[in-house]
Amino acid sequence: MNSLRQCRPLLGTYVEIQISADKDDDALLDCSLAAFDEIMRIQQLMSFHDPQSELSRINACAHLNEMKISPDLHRVLSFALELAEVSNGWFDPSIAPGLIRRGLLPDHGDCPEAADWRSIRLTGHTVRFARPLRLDFGGIAKGYAVDLAIAALSGADAIVNAGGDLAMNRWQGRDVEIRTPASNGRSTFVVPMENRSVATSAAYYLGEEHVILNPGNLEPLACRDSASVFAESCMVADALTKVLLLSPDPFPVLAQFDAQGIIIGLDGKISRL
Repeated sequence: MNSLRQCRPLLGTYVEIQISADKDDDALLDCSLAAFDEIMRIQQLMSFHDPQSELSRINACAHLNEMKISPDLHRVLSFALELAEVSNGWFDPSIAPGLIRRGLLPDHGDCPEAADWRSIRLTGHTVRFARPLRLDFGGIAKGYAVDLAIAALSGADAIVNAGGDLAMNRWQGRDVEIRTPASNGRSTFVVPMENRSVATSAAYYLGEEHVILNPGNLEPLACRDSASVFAESCMVADALTKVLLLSPDPFPVLAQFDAQGIIIGLDGKISRL
């Protein structure tokens, strides 16, 4: 059994890929490169920061014309809209204007008044906005990229970790470390993996403004708890962490996607859903 570990700065964080398989060094390297290529492709398609990305082009023009979209963007937006509906809007992919006004996302000009997910018209190949809005996939695209990377490594015992969005090909009997909220990364809890993927959202540094906004009032989340979700898909887990933190009753939504949640409070208390 041969092993390889590589780390690259991608998706606004560091992405680490670990592979073990009965392959030589060159074959493992090729596998790793294929996984990183998938992550880079999704970054190029769905980056809000890149004004030339597919997401940015849609944000600029979809209120004017119906626009054809890639299969990848369609998959992510389709699930985002499904989750927005079943969560009663606690997950909203059109939250970007609030993040722009707080300096958490770049302003590419003409930032519209906040509209919500109900203004998005998605078909099998196209999208149209009923009114100007700005999509942001910061709460879901990283998980989707991890899903594609782990799929590219299906022939190996592989782990892909993108700054708290993590997937394993062989997860049964393994553990994962989750940082304690507001600990500056100095302390962690070790918990069993409960599914193939896990994602965590939290404000880890006291005094920093939360990057998760309440869709109802566009105010930063006041809660300092850490929310982790286990699910078959890392995209699903990534998005559901926001529902777990925001919704007053997240359990029905988690159950609908066969997901499990863990909330860790500032006092270290663990609650499981």
